[in-house]
Amino acid sequence: MMKMLSGVDVLQRRSLLSVVLCPVMSLVLMAHVATTVRITSPTAKQLVFKSKNQSVLFNCTISASVSDMHINETFQWLRNDVVVSPAEREDTLQWSSFELKNLSDKDEGKYICIYGQNQDSVTFYFAIKPKARNVGDHSPIFATTDDRVALRCEAEGFPRPQIYWLKDNKNISFYEKDGYYINNIPTKGSKVKSIASELTIVAAQPDNSGEFTCVAVNEIGVSKYNITVVVSDRPSPTYKPSMSAHEPKITTDVGKDALLSCTGEQVKEYTRATRLFWMINGTTLDTSAAHYNATNTFYHQHDGLTPSVEMRLMIFDVRWPDAGVYICGVDSTLGQANDKITLIVKDKERNGIWIILCVSVAVFVVVLIVALCCYLISKHRRRQRKMAMVAEKYTRDGSGEHFRHDVFVSYSSKDYDWIQDNLQPVFDENNINYIIHSRDFIPGKAFFDNMADSVYNSRKVILVMSKNYLASGFCKDEMHMALVRAARNDEARSLIVVKIDDVKPQNIPKSLRHKTFIDYASREESTTWKTRIVEFVLSGNRSLSVSAVAGEGETLDTISLILNKFRLKRKKKEDVWRELPYQSC
Repeated sequence: MMKMLSGVDVLQRRSLLSVVLCPVMSLVLMAHVATTVRITSPTAKQLVFKSKNQSVLFNCTISASVSDMHINETFQWLRNDVVVSPAEREDTLQWSSFELKNLSDKDEGKYICIYGQNQDSVTFYFAIKPKARNVGDHSPIFATTDDRVALRCEAEGFPRPQIYWLKDNKNISFYEKDGYYINNIPTKGSKVKSIASELTIVAAQPDNSGEFTCVAVNEIGVSKYNITVVVSDRPSPTYKPSMSAHEPKITTDVGKDALLSCTGEQVKEYTRATRLFWMINGTTLDTSAAHYNATNTFYHQHDGLTPSVEMRLMIFDVRWPDAGVYICGVDSTLGQANDKITLIVKDKERNGIWIILCVSVAVFVVVLIVALCCYLISKHRRRQRKMAMVAEKYTRDGSGEHFRHDVFVSYSSKDYDWIQDNLQPVFDENNINYIIHSRDFIPGKAFFDNMADSVYNSRKVILVMSKNYLASGFCKDEMHMALVRAARNDEARSLIVVKIDDVKPQNIPKSLRHKTFIDYASREESTTWKTRIVEFVLSGNRSLSVSAVAGEGETLDTISLILNKFRLKRKKKEDVWRELPYQSC
């Protein structure tokens, strides 16, 4: 007989059931809500080699019940934290997939698949065989007893390689043993591909000498690098660094980029005690600023070659404050070295203005010279025409047939003292009718007319040649007028030159150089010049009289001999006219 349950018992049992079932139902519901995202391709250990037409499949799946999938949720892919949307990507409610074809270096990186609040990632790089290289002191390394010697090696590859060390082809354990200590050190390469290791000989001894080998290995292959260590009781050789500029002086325009470069020798890479720097006008340059780009490229850091570095400083958009003296330098435990580079900044606009100004000045000077030449030529031709007209006038009037004076003396007013002291007494003693401009030119009459009357109304013309004479414009006109007269009237013996100082023959006009001079300044003619002048003046239509100079002890035979030597060589009229160039005095 079944026992009937009271209403109270029923309520108690229902309460107990709810307490037991609620946690269970909650766990069931949580199991339905939890969603996982997983990238199934490529895998972390999948090797993809770089080759032509290479491709890789990316696939991302989610694990969740159908009731927990939401139509509004979508897949999202990132590469190196940047959203990527391949053209051939295919998405469903449970997976997203795409294929990268013709792979290149730009496709490498970290890929992330995101669905809702969940994500997964995979790193994709081309498989690369490791390559080991020395990043410490170059080989061979010389040390003395009890020195601490550090050997550094870096390797790069993918998958990221492992490094272990050999000494004389025997393995060195990765813990402190027999005075060796091995540990990983920071690398300047990619953290995904590169690894660096340091082998330390704590207190070097002669038996530590030998060949050490850095071995880098990954799934693709093996790479080795050998470093020779020599430990002895003698001090190891050291070499001081040096620095030299490629170009000691660089010139550039405002707004352009300027490249300054230097080469340093005995400079080791990755040495903490080595500092490379740039300075301008004695102040350290902050090369991290956007206005600059400083790079250091190291060479020959292995196998006993001289370690060197090329320092390059690029200055963008050069301005006036960038001009100055730059210093590229190295500071290390081995010593200091630096060199100077002078940067000269020019302004293109100013250069253009200077060019225009220079061209304008040059054109102006050329035009001025041409105008001056034209003026001088025109003036010379006008003077020639004027002198020709004067000669024609006096020839037509017959003035030259009845001379009013024996001689006209053409001289510079600066030489008047010589005329007064030396020439006038000779003329006065011999009753010679002479004319000089300082005494006989008619006041108020044009100077050119006075000059023409004196030249054409005198039987003879004497040119008192000196430096002052050649510097006088009036003397020049008198000289040319006398030459024109002698040429037109075929009177070669109507003109003579008396040289009274050391004027050089090459400075005398060409039309006079063929004539015989009376040289007052010559010691040889110091006793004969007076007689020669008198003979010249009195020769021709007037009878010769030398009574005034007979007291000088000269005989008539001597006078005849002098006359024979004094005869001048006749020239054709046209030759003389051709020898009348414009001579500046």
